[in-house]
Amino acid sequence: MDDSLSNPTPSQNEPASSNSSKRVRGPTRLHRVAKRRAAGRRISIPFKPISGRACGPDRAEFNTFLAMEGRTKASIIIDDWRLVPKNVKELIWQSVKVTYDVPDNEIIKWKSLQVAKDGWKAFKTRLANAYIYGEKKHLSPLDEFDFLTSSDWEKFYEIRTSSDFEEKRKKGKEELPPSLKNAPPPQRPEPEADMLTKSDHHVLLQIRHIEGIASTLRFVVLKVKF
Repeated sequence: MDDSLSNPTPSQNEPASSNSSKRVRGPTRLHRVAKRRAAGRRISIPFKPISGRACGPDRAEFNTFLAMEGRTKASIIIDDWRLVPKNVKELIWQSVKVTYDVPDNEIIKWKSLQVAKDGWKAFKTRLANAYIYGEKKHLSPLDEFDFLTSSDWEKFYEIRTSSDFEEKRKKGKEELPPSLKNAPPPQRPEPEADMLTKSDHHVLLQIRHIEGIASTLRFVVLKVKF
């Protein structure tokens, strides 16, 4: 069984928590998923045919699982998701297939790994905001997140407090308009579509090609009309 869904065993090299006798977050929060997986049961996840994104009643749980896999398996000291080793991404996908009944094709895999990437990026941002710049800066995240190692945290702290990163962080804020500096990223609404439980690369490409032709025809009709 994947260790991201089993009860964690704190490393002997990690310091004991002085603030709490137990972890309050981490991979063990998805108890229902872990219990179902231990019993060998998998939930079937449908996907939208155009976007390739999960849908249906278990979508939120599936996306939460993907985000957890991203943050627990990909190192926080890696700067870019494209630099995450392929074998790590494959481990995430294999864990998904063991836990859920999903179509095993490249489009669904790529879309699912994008959700894992977003969870990984969001976790790194939250980690820095709380434990480097925020109210928990005098505490250790190792007491809260059992999958972190002291070496990774020390390196992450060193990177995020470097003068180069500070300059990059300030520059990024300055380039944003005032109304967007503290605003969450906009969510693009998805059109409703019939559920697909099985799909493949060629079908999705054909759908997108047809959509492109339809868009071009609409533009030509409007141009002729006006």
